[in-house]
Amino acid sequence: MSVKVRIAPAPSGDLHIGNVRTALFNYFFATKNQGKFILRIDDTDKERSEFGWNNIVDLFEWLGINFDEGPHKLHNTVPYEQSERGAIYSEQLEVLVKKGVVYDCFCSKEDLDKSRGAKEHVPDKIQKYARTCLGLSAERKEELLKTGTRPSIRFKIPEGNTTFTDLLCGTKTKNNAELSDLILRRSDGSFTYPFATVVDDALFGITHIIRGKDLLENTPFQVLLYRALEFKVPVFAHIPLVLDEKGAKLSKRDKTASVNFYKNEGYLPEALINYMALIGWNPGRKNEVLTREEIISTFDIKKVTDSNARFDIAKLNYFNRAHMRQIEPERYIELAKPFLERAGLSLPSIQVALVARESSNLLKDAPTAILPYVCDNFPIGLECNEYLSKEQVPAICSEVIKLCKTGASVKSAIDQAGELLKVKGKDLHFPIRALLIGSTSGPAIERIAEAIGMEKFYQRLERK
Repeated sequence: MSVKVRIAPAPSGDLHIGNVRTALFNYFFATKNQGKFILRIDDTDKERSEFGWNNIVDLFEWLGINFDEGPHKLHNTVPYEQSERGAIYSEQLEVLVKKGVVYDCFCSKEDLDKSRGAKEHVPDKIQKYARTCLGLSAERKEELLKTGTRPSIRFKIPEGNTTFTDLLCGTKTKNNAELSDLILRRSDGSFTYPFATVVDDALFGITHIIRGKDLLENTPFQVLLYRALEFKVPVFAHIPLVLDEKGAKLSKRDKTASVNFYKNEGYLPEALINYMALIGWNPGRKNEVLTREEIISTFDIKKVTDSNARFDIAKLNYFNRAHMRQIEPERYIELAKPFLERAGLSLPSIQVALVARESSNLLKDAPTAILPYVCDNFPIGLECNEYLSKEQVPAICSEVIKLCKTGASVKSAIDQAGELLKVKGKDLHFPIRALLIGSTSGPAIERIAEAIGMEKFYQRLERK
């Protein structure tokens, strides 16, 4: 079977981090199985669809995730936005009308709210539509239509049980008596998500639906729709949810739930992908700092855990630091460019980029990391004062300069100066590094010297 999967976000603003993790698992699965990964836009809910899909595509492109199909592709023969597929849904709805498995519902929102209020003592799981309109006579329907009331259309849940098998959750059986006759088409003529997504998944040939476990309860209803429309039921895999650090559902109002936040802060896309891949999945190897290719080659959807996982930004920071030290200097310069331009700094040389990336936890740190290598006027960190104030610092600097000018390497000069002056460790290295780049931490001193050149190396040590 040729694999085809999809992600179908609503264009409701920034791309949610939970949607990205779901998209990544679909992408890994499709790529591993040489299948197709498509983007569809779920914009049936007008209130949640205030933005277009361009931002979604842009953010996935930033992550390096490419779709085989989607609304952004040229020469599409069918629309990929649900709001543009009304005629297709109408055609499939007519199939259900002819089968007699749907019916008109004239209940207003107030009628439904009143009905729910009368059943407040009933547990939520068995609250459902009371089928008030199921037995309406043709005459009564005609009367209601004459008053200008337009009906919604509901799917009549059949008697019995609905069973399906989930790759992660196993075999599930639902008593249909617990399901409500859900609306397929609203009274304003628009179609609902449960109906539209079944039709779309079937007609786009989606073979596997990999999505969040919060949608598991919707699956029996959708399975019934597949069967009523005589479509093949796809394979389901409901993955665990991504929770916040307190174990609560990630709120869309939380800025850290947005992919844009991580892009603007200067996280590397490969670090975000690496960390998100490990939320709920274990590659079975000791080293967890992985390339995209390594993730894809080892990814197995059946090895995804069934427990929800918390988003740990400290661990993401660890992965970002690890990937920052691995990227090529040319890529570091390219990604850091917007941050450098905002700070009024020109692009650094490859040699400078090689050492500056080691001091950059995030790309937004690039201006601070690069400044000492391209400008003599840079701030000295407060942590440096303790070491710069020691009385042996001028002698250390003088001895290092003398030894370097007589042919010793920078490393050898520092070691010899330390032995001569009986200074070692932090007291030896920290003041030198502080004078060179304004920080006690950073690359090896000999690498700093290579990046700034020996002339500047001498000048900065002579300040003492």
